[in-house]
Amino acid sequence: MCVAATVVLAEALYRFVERPLRVRGGHGEVRPTSRSRARRFTRFAVPALGAAVAMCAASVTVAWANDRPEAYPEEVRDIVAMDRGAVSAERRAETRALCREPKTGAMCGSFAEDEQNVLILGDSVGVEGHLLAEEMWPDANVVTAEKAECPPLRTLDGIQHSFAGCEQLNDRRFESLGENADRIDRVVVAMRLDDERLPHVLDVVAWLTEQGIEESVYGVGPQYDQFVWQVMAMHQPGADAERALYSHLTVASTLNAAYADGVAQRGGQYIDRWSWACQEGACRAHLGDDITDLVMVDKVHMTRDAVVAFAQSVR
Repeated sequence: MCVAATVVLAEALYRFVERPLRVRGGHGEVRPTSRSRARRFTRFAVPALGAAVAMCAASVTVAWANDRPEAYPEEVRDIVAMDRGAVSAERRAETRALCREPKTGAMCGSFAEDEQNVLILGDSVGVEGHLLAEEMWPDANVVTAEKAECPPLRTLDGIQHSFAGCEQLNDRRFESLGENADRIDRVVVAMRLDDERLPHVLDVVAWLTEQGIEESVYGVGPQYDQFVWQVMAMHQPGADAERALYSHLTVASTLNAAYADGVAQRGGQYIDRWSWACQEGACRAHLGDDITDLVMVDKVHMTRDAVVAFAQSVR
């Protein structure tokens, strides 16, 4: 499509710019382009240029679906067509669905007297923490304190978030945690981890240790500047796509090391998923040989199958 658009543009430039300048008079002089020709150029070539740009942009958007039918099956092409807002809305809905009645303070669910009680403390990544807990502690009673777009931190100074009532919610969260510390066997901290959150997350780990609660931090995961399937679309499945994914990371292995060391120093357990997802200049694009079984659902969140596979690898 871009080739066709380029041909159209080239023809317009030749007809209304180059050709008039090449036309010579009887004595070999170059006749200047007339005003009428300039107007014709404006009427024809400028719209042609706009059309060429639009056509090329459209072709880049859909090229992979048309040009790589053998490389990517229909199941994966359908994922590319998903609305980005719908993906985020679905994850928020999953987070809300985890809140079961009855509530215990700011926590969803009730504590069991004769079972291990595991609390998931998280934002939208808490959905993954919940899946992780079900795999790692299958006999535990899971209680949740999660809210999409609200990182569960004791202070939000300098922290970006989208939920207007996040600070007040966190006050209730940690108040409930303190009141029920003797009933909680383990807290799984599952949120998006980045540089600005590092000291705040370590503060939470230290506070939980002071309360006598064992804690596990769901480690730094791959985070990208584009949706994974958009990156995959420009590369062949396998090593080529996985190397490309690594180049689109917005976090580094050094951040994973900083979290791992900080959590361990404060008495917590760090569940390292970075080493499972990314290593040696490449990041997993899919599970096993099935390229329709993607690891990531968007730029930050892992798919359910990927979380389960990871949890089973570290259980």
